[in-house]
Amino acid sequence: MISFRYHVTSLVAVLLALAAGVALGGGPLSEVGRDDPTPAAAQDTGAAQRASAFADAIAGQGAARMYGDGLEDAAVAIVSFPGASDATRNALTEQVEAAGGQVSATYAVQPALVDTAEKTLVDTLGSQLMTQLPEGSVSADGSTYERVGELLGVAVATTEPTGSKPLGDQSATILSSLEGADLLTATGKATGRASYVVLLLGEDSDAEADPIFTGLMTGLTTHAAGVVVAADEPDGRLG
Repeated sequence: MISFRYHVTSLVAVLLALAAGVALGGGPLSEVGRDDPTPAAAQDTGAAQRASAFADAIAGQGAARMYGDGLEDAAVAIVSFPGASDATRNALTEQVEAAGGQVSATYAVQPALVDTAEKTLVDTLGSQLMTQLPEGSVSADGSTYERVGELLGVAVATTEPTGSKPLGDQSATILSSLEGADLLTATGKATGRASYVVLLLGEDSDAEADPIFTGLMTGLTTHAAGVVVAADEPDGRLG
């Protein structure tokens, strides 16, 4: 199997494309964490090992030259969904930094946020939080999950393409409320709001067919300069 670091290199290539304003379809991120489907007996072991060593050398020793500081002055937030790999998130953080960017915050969506049985809780909290923000901050006619996605965007993201913006009182209110309701947790110290957000899907996620996920993503994109959807699961999607 080609090494994991090779797939992380592909993932950062997508981030660089995002920073450059390139439209993203399906591609490198759909390979993250995927085992080679070819049976072991049919694999060219020598070629795989050479490819792995080459990818490791590029990603490990020549990352800065390869990326060319393509994410310089860019702040990235990572929002992982239930089942997402900590190893993928940590490796992504390292490669963003190698590209000259900074991960300003990492968050973990809790199971209750994507559980249809908890929709009433999500809807009630979202409606309450919306009334605490200046008028127009969140669309009044959005669905339950679009509204929460917008609230998350207000809290963690900015539409400005460079730099990290202070969290501020609105961010603190939204994040503390989501955490208090066991819907979202910060997995590290947040230093600010990010221009770009990576949504890291978990196992068995099908973003295109999941109205909860698409609602959250739709809402979030209105408050971020760019959003990338990543998956370390074989059937993951890239958006």
